[in-house]
Amino acid sequence: MAAQHSPRNIILYEHHFLRLPLALDRCFRALVGGGRLFTMFSPIWSAHNGHHLPDIVDAGGRQMGFNRSPIPPWGHLLMTPPQMLQHLRAHTDFETAVQAVYYVFHSPHINRLFTEDYVAHFRHSMFAIDHLAITFLTTVPSEVQEQLMTRYPGRQQFGNNGLLAVLRKPSTGDDHELPPNATQF
Repeated sequence: MAAQHSPRNIILYEHHFLRLPLALDRCFRALVGGGRLFTMFSPIWSAHNGHHLPDIVDAGGRQMGFNRSPIPPWGHLLMTPPQMLQHLRAHTDFETAVQAVYYVFHSPHINRLFTEDYVAHFRHSMFAIDHLAITFLTTVPSEVQEQLMTRYPGRQQFGNNGLLAVLRKPSTGDDHELPPNATQF
């Protein structure tokens, strides 16, 4: 976790928190009243490229990874692991396909949180939310949006690649409500 802090502010650059509530709690305890946590999470699991496929070189020397992925947009959300394995077999050897499926669906290197999960964690933390916005918007084809919403009931935000949050440790008497100009989810 890359962090810079003073008694008043903390800036977090890491977005792979496996235990986001714990990270938020530790940041909260490190701040003085009125101090702020500035954080940005991108790409997140619910994004078109939220698979976070790390760099892999297959048996034929072909490279794939986050920026060179054979996984179609939102494929990690629309395919099951066996379907993903079958899809990847058209692009690489069996062992590399198995390794990629492991990274996407099972490896602990990412947290697999949806936009709504981050928002819920922020709202249930001790922080007041000063600013919360979705970032890096992508157009979701209507048929893909429908498939995603059917597959993940209660989830609607698939067109953003990330979130920007400014969270504040309240001073005595502050509330935890979103300010009037904050983005509502």
